[in-house]
Amino acid sequence: MTTAAQKRSVTRKKGSGPETRRIILESAAKSFMERGYDNTSMTDIAKLVNIQPSAFYNYFKSKNEILFTILEDIGWKMITMCKEAVESVDSNDPRLQLEAFIRAHISYEIQHCKILPLIDFHSFRATNDRSGLTKPQKKVVTDAQRELIRMIQDILKRGEQDGSFEFDDLTTTTFSLLAPIEHLIYWFESDKGRLSQSDVTENIIKFLMKALDKTSRKTRKK
Repeated sequence: MTTAAQKRSVTRKKGSGPETRRIILESAAKSFMERGYDNTSMTDIAKLVNIQPSAFYNYFKSKNEILFTILEDIGWKMITMCKEAVESVDSNDPRLQLEAFIRAHISYEIQHCKILPLIDFHSFRATNDRSGLTKPQKKVVTDAQRELIRMIQDILKRGEQDGSFEFDDLTTTTFSLLAPIEHLIYWFESDKGRLSQSDVTENIIKFLMKALDKTSRKTRKK
C-alpha cells in the first residue's frame, strides 16, 4: 500500500512530472504484484497515488501502457548501466569486465527493488498470452532479455578463449551467474542485517569468480 507520505508527496508536487510518474509506476508495480495485473484498474492506481482519474490520464492512457513502461524503462536502463560499466574497464580483461557487469547489475537491482520482481514475473511470461503485453511489446521485452544474455556470454566466451575462465556449458553458466544477482532483491535489505550492499556484492563476485577460475576448478576435480 502506498504510504501517506507518498500520497502527500504526489499532492505537493503536482508540477513535478518525473517524480509523480515515478510514484505512479512504483505504486502500479506493487499493486500488479499484490493484486495481480488483471485485478488492478486504472482507478485503483489513481487512488493509490491520490490523483484524480482525469489528471491521472495525463501521465498514462492505459494500464497496458503503465506495465510496458515499467518493463521497457527499467529493463533497458539496466542494460545501459551494465554496458557502460563493462566499457569503462580494460576491454582485454574479461575478468575485470565480468566483475564490472556484476557490480552494475547488483547496484541496479537494489536501486529498483520495488519494481524488479514485477519485471521478473512478466519477462518470464512474455512469450505467452497471459503477460498483459501486445505482440510488439513482448518483442521489446524479450529483446532486452537477449541483450543482457548476449553481453554476459560475450564476456564468458572471450574469457574462455584467453584462459581466464573455464566452464562446461555456456548456457548453464550464464544463467547460473544471473541467478544469485537477480534473486538478491528477494532477500537483501540494505537497512537491515549485518552485511552492507558492498559486502554482499564483493561476496557474490568472489563466489562467481571462483566458480569460473581454471585453477580452482582443477583443484576441485582432484
